[in-house]
This record gives sequence, structure tokens and C-alpha cells, in this order.
Amino acid sequence: MVNPGNFFIRVKPEQGQTTIKYSPEYQASEIADPNLKFDLNQSQCLEINWFDNVEYHYKFELKEPIKGRYNWYAFQGHVEIDNDETEKKVDESGVILNVPYFPQNDNTIRPFQTCNMTSAAMVVEFFYPGTDAHTPGQLEDAMTKYCVANWGYDSIYYHPHIVDTLKHWNVKSTFNTTTPFSKIQKHLDSGKPVIYSGKFTNSGHIIVLRGYDSTGFWVNDPWGEWFSWGYDKNAPPNMNKGAKLHYSYQMMGRLSYSGSQTGWAHLCEKT
Repeated sequence: MVNPGNFFIRVKPEQGQTTIKYSPEYQASEIADPNLKFDLNQSQCLEINWFDNVEYHYKFELKEPIKGRYNWYAFQGHVEIDNDETEKKVDESGVILNVPYFPQNDNTIRPFQTCNMTSAAMVVEFFYPGTDAHTPGQLEDAMTKYCVANWGYDSIYYHPHIVDTLKHWNVKSTFNTTTPFSKIQKHLDSGKPVIYSGKFTNSGHIIVLRGYDSTGFWVNDPWGEWFSWGYDKNAPPNMNKGAKLHYSYQMMGRLSYSGSQTGWAHLCEKT
């Protein structure tokens, strides 16, 4: 089994169209139930979590379900699988910012609760490189201490206090709970990252948006990589599972607090 992270399955150019199905044991024409097969054409590109080789087929798990199913099979002769680097070369639209990655999992203060300050720290380090290196301990821990010292233990959960904490580190944040994805894209086009809050966990979670393309946002997720079943969390020896990920617009819309094309977002810039 290959667990690639950001891979995509598509129809080969010379094939034109194929049918993915629930089992490799049957021809598509032999499957009567329309919910157990799906016609895939060249205009479609499906993001997958992993794939395996089974009886001349690829077995794969979709990042987003089709007809209520995540697991499908495709005949290997009809499809190809590309990684995220290939996808970036194919799609020339959008932008990717070189935002540094910090995992929250190694924070010395409340590592299970500090996605907020860890995301804020990535943005500070992006605008002011070297801040982390010149901060005793970790920058994200220092930001958590500052926020709690000024506004109390629970203050890190409140977006106005995230704004206040960023201001102390000379970053201006404009926060809105109904920020259109189009406005986020324009902000990224201007070379500035975005802090984004969504329903990635039961209690909510915060990540950094560092770019976009025609299919989704490029993100730094401080906890690891999100899947439909939960998180593949950062853990030694790999503490960078959440770095440079691609989250589709469909997924982001489904996990948004405010709608399929809007979200809770901090538009950040230097002061």
C-alpha cells in the first residue's frame, strides 16, 4: 500500500473515459447498481489518501466520497496517479507562499490546545524571519504565555485575543467569520498568508493557508494531516506531516463554520 499524502487519480489522455467500481471482480457493464460504479472522464481529477495494486486494478481511498463511498477500484490500464508536484506543474494558476512550518505537537505548553498560537507563530516567522530563533524556547510557547498572561487561561480560544497577540508581534490581523474564499485568494495573491479556523476536529482547529490553485488551498496544518477518519498526527520521527499539504475546496467548504465558499479567517499583514 502506498500512503502518498497528496496524490491524484485521473483518466489517461488516450483513454478518454473509464468507470471506477466497488470491486475488481466484475466488469463495469456487469454492475447493475449505479451506486456501485462511477464514470470518470478526462475533465475530472480525484484526490486520494492512499492506493494499492490489486488484480490489475488500483484500489484507492478518496479524500472526499463519491456516492457515499470512499474506497473504489480502477483498471490500471485506464488511469494514472500523479503526486502533488505533478499537479502543481499542470495547474499554472494560484500562488504558494514559503510559510515556515511549526508543529504544535512538540509545544511545551498545552500541545493539544495550541493550534491557534502555533499557526500565529508560523505567520510571524514568515513576516519576520529569525523571530523563532531569537525567542527563548519556542515562539509558539512564548505567544501562548503572552496571551494567557494578559487575558487568562482560556484566552487562546478567542479570536480577538489571537488578533491582540499577533499585534504584539507586529502583525495586523483582520478577522471575519464570513470571509469569502475569493477574498482569501486575493490576500494570498498579495503575498500574505491567512490563519483559518474550521471544523477539522470536534472542538475546532486552526491552520495556516499558504497558497491556492484551481482545486484547493495549500496549507500548513500544525496537528498533522486531516483525513475523513481523523488525523494522521505529527509524531517522532516525522514531525512535519502537516507541512505543505493540499486541502480541496470541497473539503474546506464542508468543514467551514459559515458556508461552502466562506470561512473564519484572519487576513494577516505586517504592521
